[in-house]
Amino acid sequence: MKVVIVEDSELISSQICRVLSQEARIQIVGVATEESAAIELILASKPDAVLLDLSLSPGSGVAVLRKIRESNIGSWVFVLTNNTEDAIRDQCESLGISGFYDKSAAADECFKKLNELLPPLPNNEGGRLQSLRETRLLDAPEQEEFDAIARLARDITETPIALVSLIDKDRQWFLSHQGLENRETSRSIAVCAHTIQGTGLLEIHDLKEDVRFTDNPMVIGAPNIR
Repeated sequence: MKVVIVEDSELISSQICRVLSQEARIQIVGVATEESAAIELILASKPDAVLLDLSLSPGSGVAVLRKIRESNIGSWVFVLTNNTEDAIRDQCESLGISGFYDKSAAADECFKKLNELLPPLPNNEGGRLQSLRETRLLDAPEQEEFDAIARLARDITETPIALVSLIDKDRQWFLSHQGLENRETSRSIAVCAHTIQGTGLLEIHDLKEDVRFTDNPMVIGAPNIR
């Protein structure tokens, strides 16, 4: 999971980094201390999650949140703030946040929620990864054979996107990506990270209505998959 921290206190941001670094599957891609730098970092890195302080110097965390949503970036946004007034909470919720936490009293709850968003690992993870690497398909050049299969699947099902998805240790990598610009995403937001939990077909009629994916960054933001 790629995470951006927006916090103007160096002491607090370092404490957050220390806590999050205990989970190997969380990668902190940057820390910003003020509004314009935070917006620039988030638009460039398109993180899976943002931990957002509202009181920035200079700037406003609410302005950062608004820009994230205006840009159709679906990142999970967790507000960590000392300003817990109902009015500010309501404003943040109207802009689409995943959680609102009192920085002084409930930071641990925020970190717990972030960890819960990481998809579970299958029991055969070690052997599965070894088998995946033995295929030598990870990071392979685009190949017409796989693209033809994906195009056929897309045409038969009349969907705008069809993918051949490989779930690596920390990422989802597309051997074919018809109808989607991305060549990879982080594993933490990959629907297919749930597919490999079983051996059968996983069919989801509407990701928006499935509690596992309702606020997934690729559902609430570009490419707005369903």
